[in-house]
Amino acid sequence: MALVFVYGTLKRGQPNHALMLDESLGAAQLLASAVTTETFPLVIAGERNVPFLLNLPGRGRRVHG
Repeated sequence: MALVFVYGTLKRGQPNHALMLDESLGAAQLLASAVTTETFPLVIAGERNVPFLLNLPGRGRRVHG
């Protein structure tokens, strides 16, 4: 089993969370809520306002997922 940290629109209560529940894409199970130990810049941009992290540890904020 692969462990995946999700944030933004994949989190519970967010618009794309249903993708995490779609069994045709694999099984998903919430193990815990978490926050990154490092800080990262979170950007919300693009045509669909998709959130993504920049690989710049030590900048930005801790990310909740």
